[in-house]
Parts: sequence; structure tokens; C-alpha cells
Amino acid sequence: MEICQTFSQVGRDFNLTSWRELAETAEAAVMIETNALNSLAEPFIQNFKSARDTLLENHNAVVTPSQTLLSLLPQMEEPPQATDDWLSLFDEDAPQEK
Repeated sequence: MEICQTFSQVGRDFNLTSWRELAETAEAAVMIETNALNSLAEPFIQNFKSARDTLLENHNAVVTPSQTLLSLLPQMEEPPQATDDWLSLFDEDAPQEK
């Protein structure tokens, strides 16, 4: 969505990292075809109004997406769990590439 890209560019131009990240999060939510426009409008507008007000008060403030906006993003799969069994990487019984 063009407005999200414009907001993201503003964040880059003025070195507002959290504003840019908010714009990218909003764009990701907008790009999901199953999200209806009416479910996007309110959290989109509220997030950017709140972020604008926060940053006008304090340029160095960090703004974050609301839970409502985040809930419009696809659910991420669980990352693989780290183990202490890193030595198994060197297991001689593992299939060898030829």
C-alpha cells in the first residue's frame, strides 16, 4: 500500500526507526488478502495518530504496533528449539554427502 511505503520513507528520512517499523508492520497487515479493509482502518489510523503524537512530544521515543494491529499479521511458526546436543553435528553415523 502506497501510504505505508510513504510512511516508511518518512521514517528513513528522519531516522525514526520505530516509525519505519510500524509502517512496515502496517503494510504487512494490509497485504494479507483475508484482512478486510474495515478491520484494518481503525487500528491503522489509531496506531499512526498515537505514534505521531508520541514522536512529536519526544523525537527519540519508541513507538510500537498495537496488539490489534499485530493480531492482523499471520501467525509465525515456532522457531526450532535450540539444544545442547551440538556435537551431533559431527556424528559419524550421519549420512555423508558425496
